[in-house]
Amino acid sequence: MSVIVPKQCRVCKTELNRHEAIRGICMSPDCRRSDIPFQLAKREQSILADITQLSSSFWSGQLSHKVAYVPANTQPIEALPEQRQKAICKHIVEIVHLASSDKENQLDTPVDRTATRNGISESQARLPLLGSLCSLCEGYCCSLGGDTAFLVPGVIRRVMELQPDLTIEQIENQYLSSIPEQHYRGSCVFHAASGCALPRELRSRVCNDFICEKLANTVVKCEGFESQYVVAAVDGQRVERLAKVDGMEVHSVKIV
Repeated sequence: MSVIVPKQCRVCKTELNRHEAIRGICMSPDCRRSDIPFQLAKREQSILADITQLSSSFWSGQLSHKVAYVPANTQPIEALPEQRQKAICKHIVEIVHLASSDKENQLDTPVDRTATRNGISESQARLPLLGSLCSLCEGYCCSLGGDTAFLVPGVIRRVMELQPDLTIEQIENQYLSSIPEQHYRGSCVFHAASGCALPRELRSRVCNDFICEKLANTVVKCEGFESQYVVAAVDGQRVERLAKVDGMEVHSVKIV
Protein backbone atom coordinates (compact mmCIF):
# COMPACT_ATOMS: atom_id res chain seq x y z
CA MET A 1 0.00 0.00 0.00
CA SER A 2 1.46 3.34 -1.04
CA VAL A 3 1.67 6.15 1.49
CA ILE A 4 0.15 9.48 0.48
CA VAL A 5 2.66 12.22 1.23
CA PRO A 6 1.10 15.66 1.81
CA LYS A 7 2.31 18.42 -0.48
CA GLN A 8 0.93 21.34 1.50
CA CYS A 9 1.15 22.42 5.15
CA ARG A 10 -2.14 21.42 6.76
CA VAL A 11 -2.24 24.78 8.58
CA CYS A 12 -1.09 27.50 6.17
CA LYS A 13 -1.29 25.46 2.91
CA THR A 14 2.20 26.48 1.73
CA GLU A 15 4.18 23.95 -0.29
CA LEU A 16 6.28 21.55 1.80
CA ASN A 17 9.79 20.32 1.15
CA ARG A 18 10.45 16.58 1.44
CA HIS A 19 11.51 16.85 5.11
CA GLU A 20 8.46 18.86 6.14
CA ALA A 21 6.18 16.52 4.21
CA ILE A 22 7.00 13.72 6.67
CA ARG A 23 4.97 15.51 9.35
CA GLY A 24 2.65 17.36 6.99
CA ILE A 25 3.47 20.77 8.41
CA CYS A 26 5.93 23.56 7.60
CA MET A 27 8.60 24.94 9.94
CA SER A 28 6.70 28.11 10.83
CA PRO A 29 6.46 28.49 14.65
CA ASP A 30 2.85 29.68 14.29
CA CYS A 31 1.94 26.59 12.30
CA ARG A 32 3.72 24.33 14.79
CA ARG A 33 1.74 25.84 17.67
CA SER A 34 -1.53 25.64 15.73
CA ASP A 35 -0.82 21.98 15.00
CA ILE A 36 -0.72 20.92 18.68
CA PRO A 37 -4.48 20.09 18.88
CA PHE A 38 -4.11 17.92 15.77
CA GLN A 39 -1.19 16.02 17.28
CA LEU A 40 -3.03 15.55 20.59
CA ALA A 41 -6.11 14.24 18.78
CA LYS A 42 -3.93 11.88 16.74
CA ARG A 43 -2.28 10.61 19.92
CA GLU A 44 -5.67 10.07 21.57
CA GLN A 45 -6.93 8.07 18.59
CA SER A 46 -3.82 5.89 18.76
CA ILE A 47 -4.30 5.25 22.51
CA LEU A 48 -7.99 4.37 22.11
CA ALA A 49 -7.13 2.00 19.26
CA ASP A 50 -4.55 0.25 21.45
CA ILE A 51 -7.08 -0.08 24.29
CA THR A 52 -9.64 -1.61 21.93
CA GLN A 53 -7.12 -4.11 20.59
CA LEU A 54 -5.87 -5.13 24.04
CA SER A 55 -9.35 -5.42 25.54
CA SER A 56 -10.44 -7.79 22.79
CA SER A 57 -7.71 -10.20 23.82
CA PHE A 58 -9.13 -10.35 27.38
CA TRP A 59 -12.87 -10.10 26.77
CA SER A 60 -13.33 -11.20 23.17
CA GLY A 61 -16.89 -10.87 21.90
CA GLN A 62 -18.24 -9.42 25.15
CA LEU A 63 -17.60 -5.71 24.77
CA SER A 64 -19.07 -2.66 23.15
CA HIS A 65 -16.75 -0.39 21.26
CA LYS A 66 -16.79 2.26 23.99
CA VAL A 67 -13.36 2.84 25.51
CA ALA A 68 -11.82 5.55 27.71
CA TYR A 69 -8.68 6.04 29.74
CA VAL A 70 -7.20 7.69 32.83
CA PRO A 71 -3.54 8.40 33.69
CA ALA A 72 -1.41 5.66 35.22
CA ASN A 73 1.05 5.87 38.06
CA THR A 74 3.93 3.51 37.21
CA GLN A 75 6.46 4.47 39.87
CA PRO A 76 7.91 1.67 42.03
CA ILE A 77 7.48 1.36 45.78
CA GLU A 78 10.57 2.28 47.78
CA ALA A 79 11.54 3.18 51.35
CA LEU A 80 10.60 6.76 52.18
CA PRO A 81 13.92 8.65 52.04
CA GLU A 82 15.10 9.90 55.44
CA GLN A 83 15.39 13.47 54.14
CA ARG A 84 11.76 13.48 53.02
CA GLN A 85 10.65 11.88 56.28
CA LYS A 86 12.33 14.65 58.24
CA ALA A 87 10.81 17.27 55.94
CA ILE A 88 7.21 16.12 56.47
CA CYS A 89 7.74 15.75 60.24
CA LYS A 90 9.07 19.30 60.42
CA HIS A 91 6.19 20.59 58.32
CA ILE A 92 3.55 18.88 60.47
CA VAL A 93 5.02 20.25 63.70
CA GLU A 94 5.09 23.76 62.21
CA ILE A 95 1.52 23.82 60.88
CA VAL A 96 0.11 22.26 64.06
CA HIS A 97 1.83 24.97 66.10
CA LEU A 98 0.46 27.69 63.79
CA ALA A 99 -3.05 26.25 63.90
CA SER A 100 -3.11 25.94 67.69
CA SER A 101 -1.79 29.46 68.21
CA ASP A 102 -4.05 31.04 65.58
CA LYS A 103 -7.37 29.24 65.92
CA GLU A 104 -9.35 32.16 64.48
CA ASN A 105 -6.91 32.66 61.58
CA GLN A 106 -6.19 36.22 62.66
CA LEU A 107 -2.63 35.88 61.32
CA ASP A 108 -3.98 35.00 57.87
CA THR A 109 -2.28 31.60 57.75
CA PRO A 110 -3.11 29.38 54.74
CA VAL A 111 -6.67 28.04 54.72
CA ASP A 112 -7.86 24.59 53.66
CA ARG A 113 -8.68 25.38 50.05
CA THR A 114 -10.52 23.03 47.73
CA ALA A 115 -9.54 21.90 44.22
CA THR A 116 -11.26 21.54 40.88
CA ARG A 117 -13.58 18.63 40.15
CA ASN A 118 -13.55 19.38 36.40
CA GLY A 119 -17.33 19.61 36.16
CA ILE A 120 -18.19 16.58 38.30
CA SER A 121 -21.23 17.19 40.53
CA GLU A 122 -21.45 16.39 44.24
CA SER A 123 -23.58 13.31 43.53
CA GLN A 124 -21.23 12.08 40.80
CA ALA A 125 -18.26 12.54 43.13
CA ARG A 126 -19.84 10.06 45.55
CA LEU A 127 -20.34 7.35 42.92
CA PRO A 128 -18.52 4.07 43.68
CA LEU A 129 -17.58 4.07 40.00
CA LEU A 130 -15.45 7.18 40.47
CA GLY A 131 -13.49 5.65 43.35
CA SER A 132 -12.94 2.42 41.42
CA LEU A 133 -11.64 4.20 38.33
CA CYS A 134 -9.50 6.52 40.44
CA SER A 135 -7.87 3.48 42.06
CA LEU A 136 -7.18 2.06 38.59
CA CYS A 137 -4.85 5.03 38.07
CA GLU A 138 -3.09 4.31 41.40
CA GLY A 139 -2.34 7.92 42.21
CA TYR A 140 -0.80 9.69 39.20
CA CYS A 141 -1.83 13.09 40.59
CA CYS A 142 -0.49 12.30 44.08
CA SER A 143 3.02 13.23 42.92
CA LEU A 144 1.93 16.87 43.33
CA GLY A 145 1.70 16.36 47.11
CA GLY A 146 5.47 16.47 47.54
CA ASP A 147 6.75 16.80 51.11
CA THR A 148 3.69 18.67 52.42
CA ALA A 149 0.66 16.73 51.09
CA PHE A 150 -1.08 20.12 50.73
CA LEU A 151 -1.36 20.25 54.53
CA VAL A 152 -1.69 23.79 55.89
CA PRO A 153 -2.80 25.29 59.24
CA GLY A 154 -6.35 25.50 57.90
CA VAL A 155 -6.48 21.71 57.58
CA ILE A 156 -5.36 21.31 61.19
CA ARG A 157 -7.99 23.82 62.37
CA ARG A 158 -10.67 21.78 60.61
CA VAL A 159 -9.43 18.59 62.29
CA MET A 160 -9.43 20.38 65.67
CA GLU A 161 -13.09 21.29 65.14
CA LEU A 162 -13.99 17.74 64.10
CA GLN A 163 -12.13 16.19 67.03
CA PRO A 164 -12.58 18.66 69.93
CA ASP A 165 -11.83 16.02 72.57
CA LEU A 166 -8.28 15.48 71.30
CA THR A 167 -5.34 17.52 72.53
CA ILE A 168 -3.16 19.29 69.99
CA GLU A 169 -0.41 16.76 70.75
CA GLN A 170 -2.76 13.88 69.93
CA ILE A 171 -3.75 15.50 66.64
CA GLU A 172 -0.10 16.02 65.78
CA ASN A 173 0.63 12.38 66.59
CA GLN A 174 -2.16 11.23 64.25
CA TYR A 175 -0.25 12.77 61.37
CA LEU A 176 3.21 11.69 62.45
CA SER A 177 2.13 8.10 63.06
CA SER A 178 0.56 7.93 59.59
CA ILE A 179 3.83 8.57 57.74
CA PRO A 180 4.51 5.30 55.88
CA GLU A 181 7.82 3.49 55.85
CA GLN A 182 7.45 2.90 52.10
CA HIS A 183 5.81 4.96 49.38
CA TYR A 184 5.77 5.45 45.61
CA ARG A 185 9.06 6.90 44.44
CA GLY A 186 8.89 10.63 43.75
CA SER A 187 5.27 10.90 44.86
CA CYS A 188 3.64 12.41 47.94
CA VAL A 189 5.21 11.28 51.21
CA PHE A 190 1.88 9.71 52.21
CA HIS A 191 1.35 7.89 48.88
CA ALA A 192 1.72 4.25 49.95
CA ALA A 193 1.07 0.97 48.13
CA SER A 194 -2.45 0.78 49.61
CA GLY A 195 -3.24 4.39 48.64
CA CYS A 196 -3.09 7.48 50.83
CA ALA A 197 -1.69 6.60 54.26
CA LEU A 198 -3.63 9.47 55.82
CA PRO A 199 -7.23 8.80 56.93
CA ARG A 200 -9.60 10.82 54.75
CA GLU A 201 -10.60 13.16 57.60
CA LEU A 202 -6.96 14.18 58.06
CA ARG A 203 -6.30 14.97 54.40
CA SER A 204 -6.47 18.39 52.81
CA ARG A 205 -9.54 19.34 50.82
CA VAL A 206 -7.30 19.48 47.75
CA CYS A 207 -6.65 15.75 48.10
CA ASN A 208 -10.24 14.87 48.99
CA ASP A 209 -11.90 16.99 46.31
CA PHE A 210 -9.60 16.96 43.28
CA ILE A 211 -10.79 15.01 40.24
CA CYS A 212 -8.53 15.05 37.20
CA GLU A 213 -9.92 15.91 33.78
CA LYS A 214 -9.47 12.42 32.34
CA LEU A 215 -11.25 10.80 35.29
CA ALA A 216 -14.09 13.34 35.13
CA ASN A 217 -14.56 12.75 31.40
CA THR A 218 -14.54 8.98 31.90
CA VAL A 219 -17.13 9.08 34.70
CA VAL A 220 -19.45 11.23 32.56
CA LYS A 221 -19.06 8.78 29.65
CA CYS A 222 -19.73 5.70 31.78
CA GLU A 223 -22.57 7.08 33.89
CA GLY A 224 -25.87 5.71 32.65
CA PHE A 225 -24.21 3.87 29.77
CA GLU A 226 -26.15 0.62 29.37
CA SER A 227 -23.48 -1.48 27.68
CA GLN A 228 -20.04 -2.46 28.89
CA TYR A 229 -17.19 0.01 28.84
CA VAL A 230 -13.44 -0.56 28.91
CA VAL A 231 -11.27 1.89 30.83
CA ALA A 232 -7.49 1.78 30.74
CA ALA A 233 -4.79 3.35 32.88
CA VAL A 234 -2.27 4.77 30.44
CA ASP A 235 1.31 5.95 30.95
CA GLY A 236 2.33 8.07 27.96
CA GLN A 237 0.98 5.84 25.20
CA ARG A 238 1.46 2.53 27.00
CA VAL A 239 -1.60 0.79 28.43
CA GLU A 240 -0.70 -0.40 31.94
CA ARG A 241 -4.02 -1.64 33.36
CA LEU A 242 -7.50 -2.42 32.07
CA ALA A 243 -10.91 -2.46 33.72
CA LYS A 244 -14.29 -3.59 32.43
CA VAL A 245 -17.18 -1.34 33.49
CA ASP A 246 -20.71 -2.72 33.35
CA GLY A 247 -23.29 -0.03 34.10
CA MET A 248 -21.92 1.68 37.20
CA GLU A 249 -19.75 -1.16 38.52
CA VAL A 250 -16.16 -2.14 37.78
CA HIS A 251 -16.36 -5.91 37.51
CA SER A 252 -12.77 -6.81 36.80
CA VAL A 253 -9.32 -5.35 36.36
CA LYS A 254 -6.63 -6.86 34.21
CA ILE A 255 -2.96 -6.11 34.59
CA VAL A 256 -1.33 -5.77 31.18
